[in-house]
Amino acid sequence: MTATVNPPALTAHDRATRLLALRVLKDWIAVEDRKLRDEMCAELVVGERYSGLLDPADKESLLGFVQLTKARETASVVDPEALLAWVEEHCPSEVITTRSVRPAFVQALLASVKADGGWVDPETSELLEVKGVEVRTGSPTLTVKPTAEADALVAEALAARRLQLMPATAR
Repeated sequence: MTATVNPPALTAHDRATRLLALRVLKDWIAVEDRKLRDEMCAELVVGERYSGLLDPADKESLLGFVQLTKARETASVVDPEALLAWVEEHCPSEVITTRSVRPAFVQALLASVKADGGWVDPETSELLEVKGVEVRTGSPTLTVKPTAEADALVAEALAARRLQLMPATAR
């Protein structure tokens, strides 16, 4: 029976390094993905399909297929005002009237509740509780921000095989 050897746990520094390197790779991948998609769309006709093989001589290395599919036809509202006028003329029973608070005032209320805990009445200076509004504290956000040099550093580290990004099970 062979004993399973678990790799050493990653340190916070190791995880930060991997996150930054992966961010750089994701950016590279996004650019390359867009470029290849644009080229394939320009090249293919609808229905045409290509296979992706790691080794063209080995059918077992098939990754999958790329195909240009027929565009779907969809309808969308491009001029809400014109649509409303048309419906008022042809199907007036389908028009509804809604009540709402002006968006600018909602923003002012939210800012006041966040800053002061309520709405300060401009005439009385009384702090009023605003029903239907509450202040919530969100979760901390992890920011991954590569340096300007990260692009070149990651490329160099990958080429020299000094950077391991994939877990052992993915190899």
